[in-house]
Amino acid sequence: MLPRLLGRSLSPSQAKEFGDVERARSLEATHRHITLTSGARNRHGISATGMCCLAFGTVVLLVEVAAAALVIASPCLQQCPSGSAYISVCCFFASSSAAGIATVFLFCTGGGGLHVRCAAGFALLNWAFALDQALFEAASFKRLPWSTLLFLSFLIYTSVQLSLEALLLLRVRALEHAARRPLCARASHLQCMLVVQLAPLLAVFGLTMAQWAGSRESNAADASLMAHHLLFAIIMVLAIGCLVRALWELHTASRVAMASDACLQAVLPARRALNRARRAVARQLLGASCSFTVIAVGMVTSWLHWAVVRGLLHEDALSPHAVSKVLWVSQVLDVLFNTFSAVVLSGAYRAGPSDSPEGPPRRHLLAPWRSKSFLPGPNLPRRRAKSLPPEQQCLWLPCTAPVEDATWMGKVVDLAHRGITLQEILHFYRNLGTVSIMPHYVPGVHTTNDVVWRAVMPLTKAARTSYAQLASGGDPPYPKKMVTHNWGNLFRDLVASIVADALEECRFLMVARLLEEDPAVLDRMLSESGKLQDAYWICAFSVNQHAGPCDHCPEGCVDSLTGEPHPSCDCGLEKCLNRTPPLTADGRSIRCEMNKFDDMMGYLAESHGGLEQVIAMDVEFRLFQRAWCVGELAKARDLGLPQHLILRSVSTLFDHEDQLRHLRVEEMQASRPEDVQEILGKIADKDAFNAALQELLFGRQFGLLASWRELDAERQMNQVGRLLRWARADAGSGLVWRCWEN
Repeated sequence: MLPRLLGRSLSPSQAKEFGDVERARSLEATHRHITLTSGARNRHGISATGMCCLAFGTVVLLVEVAAAALVIASPCLQQCPSGSAYISVCCFFASSSAAGIATVFLFCTGGGGLHVRCAAGFALLNWAFALDQALFEAASFKRLPWSTLLFLSFLIYTSVQLSLEALLLLRVRALEHAARRPLCARASHLQCMLVVQLAPLLAVFGLTMAQWAGSRESNAADASLMAHHLLFAIIMVLAIGCLVRALWELHTASRVAMASDACLQAVLPARRALNRARRAVARQLLGASCSFTVIAVGMVTSWLHWAVVRGLLHEDALSPHAVSKVLWVSQVLDVLFNTFSAVVLSGAYRAGPSDSPEGPPRRHLLAPWRSKSFLPGPNLPRRRAKSLPPEQQCLWLPCTAPVEDATWMGKVVDLAHRGITLQEILHFYRNLGTVSIMPHYVPGVHTTNDVVWRAVMPLTKAARTSYAQLASGGDPPYPKKMVTHNWGNLFRDLVASIVADALEECRFLMVARLLEEDPAVLDRMLSESGKLQDAYWICAFSVNQHAGPCDHCPEGCVDSLTGEPHPSCDCGLEKCLNRTPPLTADGRSIRCEMNKFDDMMGYLAESHGGLEQVIAMDVEFRLFQRAWCVGELAKARDLGLPQHLILRSVSTLFDHEDQLRHLRVEEMQASRPEDVQEILGKIADKDAFNAALQELLFGRQFGLLASWRELDAERQMNQVGRLLRWARADAGSGLVWRCWEN
């Protein structure tokens, strides 16, 4: 008990010491599995990622040393170099060192995020540009290939400009996608302008090469370069304008939250979220503005230098030496500010190395769960986990077996085509508590189990069908998403989780509050986003409850408000349980609708464009203790389905993390004991399953809970866009901010 009292998890050796042999064996399997999947390590304990970063840092250092040695070893020219030339070379070497350090840092901490990788590439280009400029400045007093260095300088610098634009457009696109509307200019329009910008740039390269080959000067190259610079300035101004507008709207929303009639404590969570978003946008705005300002100064200085060289400006009006000095100083500052912007724009300094901005990929993580081939033809592609050794890879592959009975498959297909639209779910929810449907319904008390017994069964008693079939007039839509949920969870929270998924939210607390306060806000957002006709598969609505034991209320199944046992149903429909004939060869009932969830998921995944899983988590995280729920999670990950975890709030995750780390499939429960035995019978290696379950939840890269850690720049912009979307839905009423989650 001592380690638990100290708030620490048990190790296998500690479990043995306390006499818990079963726990020790499970923990050993978990530790062994996580060790295998966390990345191969060498005998010094350095991971493969660490070795790559170390090698990259070494290459950067060697290139820096080689460039410095080249400058020192090159023979001097006839003229004596000025002190300014030495200073410029030293400054460029110093700025390249800073850019190199930032590049290594971003590559080491960036993980798999696209935004961080782009920022690392941007820093790498600045490093290369600074090195090239150091050699170019040294060419004024050393015998170095001046023309080649000049061409490389121009090539790299234009790449820096393009990468800065692309980096900023990624932020604008993430912001626009989350906000569901353009802010200043559409990201797609800015991307088209970026593509158009390549045309004058290619013209500059072509005309410059032709000019060098023919030894003739042409103004066409200069005109093309000016067009390129103008397009660059326009794109940057519009992109920065998007950030400015986002910052202004967040400021306005913060003022609305402060001016609402609610007490200060009620709007405090919203104010904190708005302030965090404002700081995130301000950092992005600062980085982008600094880079653009310094680049603009460099471009203006370059054109002034060009005007002096071409004789358009008299040397008395503008000294070429002064212009040259301003030019290299601005370029040094350009490298430094761009390096600063790369780190700020990426958000990597705030993100942990385990972040996975792209979300969990489609992988077979839980191979001990046995799957079937549901349709004729080839099975789903099987992918081996490359991080596992050959002798362990079999644990990650599903075991396939042919379907034994065509009537079984017919029931699976019938069950699979019972979706229910979000509009029908909300209509059902609004009618709860009325005279006709469950008059005593209390959103904060009644569970899904209560609603099924008190509302779903009475409504479908006459038709003796599922509610999905009744609500659709016998023609239910095909579901694109399946909801995994715990029947002991509040029904209000289940509906809120589904609405949150439709709105692409990952928390349902605020949605649950809005369902009680003013559902019209949610209706407006769902209608504008076109999500009301999205179909979900929910067992409470999609399974015919009258085909199960509706005539017998289990012991302890009572109304959560009154404490009275739920009334049994006298519909008279024949019941089909797990062992009701006819049976398959392995003794499973063909007509039963409660033993086919895994097969149905496989059918949905392989037909009609696939399936996604929505995990509607309850406040106490009891979903992970329910056998069928864990089985559905395992099957979904085995099939490679996208999984969307909807939590009440972030704080609930950290409150129950220790509890989740000690889950064991042998200790899980179900409403019917035969369900537990059936699910356990499908798990070949329970220790390996427990280890894989921990990887499913807490895997550093692909776990369901991995994305609930620190945020990189992309997720920061998604959070900002989310706030802007809710601010627009609030329309100045302050209701959204009063309902904001803690």
